[in-house]
Amino acid sequence: MRTSHSLLLLSFMILGLVAVVPVKGDVSGLSVNVGDYWTYNFSTLSGPLNLTGTLKLTILGAETINSHGASVDLYKVAGDGSGYATGGFVTGSWTISGTQFARRSDMAGVNGTLSITIQANGITATVVAASDMSPAQEQVTFPLYVGKTWTQTVTTNTDLTTTLTIPPNPPTTTTTSTSNTTTTTYAVIDNPVVKVEAGSFDAYEIRSSDRDSVSLSYYSPQVSAPVKSVSSNSTTGQVTTNMSLKEYSTFPYKTSYNLSGTSRLVYVQSDVSPSNFQQNATVVSFTLTGRDGTSGHVAVTLPFQLNTTDLKVYLDNQAVSPTISRTSNNYTISFSLAHYSPHTVAVSYGSSVVQTPSQPQSSLTLYLILGGVAVAIIIILAGVLMLRRRGRTTPPSRSSEQPSAPSSAPQVEPQPAVSLATP
Repeated sequence: MRTSHSLLLLSFMILGLVAVVPVKGDVSGLSVNVGDYWTYNFSTLSGPLNLTGTLKLTILGAETINSHGASVDLYKVAGDGSGYATGGFVTGSWTISGTQFARRSDMAGVNGTLSITIQANGITATVVAASDMSPAQEQVTFPLYVGKTWTQTVTTNTDLTTTLTIPPNPPTTTTTSTSNTTTTTYAVIDNPVVKVEAGSFDAYEIRSSDRDSVSLSYYSPQVSAPVKSVSSNSTTGQVTTNMSLKEYSTFPYKTSYNLSGTSRLVYVQSDVSPSNFQQNATVVSFTLTGRDGTSGHVAVTLPFQLNTTDLKVYLDNQAVSPTISRTSNNYTISFSLAHYSPHTVAVSYGSSVVQTPSQPQSSLTLYLILGGVAVAIIIILAGVLMLRRRGRTTPPSRSSEQPSAPSSAPQVEPQPAVSLATP
């Protein structure tokens, strides 16, 4: 059961790395919120089977529960995934679902229930794992900086229920319980720019190891989660699990500004801190400064009460084509950019178009969800499928507008931020 336990611990890594208050030097106040999600490309190898597909982690809500005799404020996080199972003569599919509770203060994993089903060559196996961790599993501690190290010992108690269906026989169900204590060491070894499908991100490379495995996770404050993780067998060096960020919805920085002379607010959401907010009757603008070579995304929310008949976006005085979504009260204008220097963003919500003034230039994470239950199923399936070699094979928005825009950007006047709030 040791191999199963190792991956069960990994199942909490993304959750542990989706952190509420990551800090990098002068960067602080980052956050996650209910509704945020992260989707990962995923593959894991165990025995004869290779599972590939996607995994999605979503924050569903906030609750307070009793854990080990204490009242704890938690986030409820859902994990869902699916993909293909292949190996030798086996071709099939897998699905996974479950929920986990994590401390709101640092997103350390407390407990959860995961279910995975694999169907291959006419056989179906389902394993449900209910796990409790003491103390809560902390995969990262803040502030992060290159050279930082820490160690944590965690006891994981797990109840496994396995149901195996081999036609024409009826399903059979077995239950087991395990308790494992593992000591893991962590070290922040680098601060690279990491490129994945979702973009290029400023990241911390964190190396973790226990007696069975070695992992490299790349945590990025830009997405409040890891953007990549690779796990290997500590003895053979063989890569057993690989994950990389495919898409995400979180904005670590959420800032609101009062529009001068009104009670209305403009909300700016971004992956780096906005500054130098300016406005006039038809334009708002601000500055974004990120690390060279990284990607960024921005969303600006404007109330309907403004003159929003002619929405346009300018990046460094050049018109861009944003995605525009509507609710009953607001417009939200979203777009992406590449960080290589300070950028001036101007959003025009009127018909007046003039040149933008120059602005000062300044320098500037259910991780696998799959976890140990996958290994339990893989071992079961591999054994059964090898015996049934001749068995039959079972094959496995938002609304938007693309407004036209002239090439020059509108002029605005300085206006300090009045309040900070989440839209």
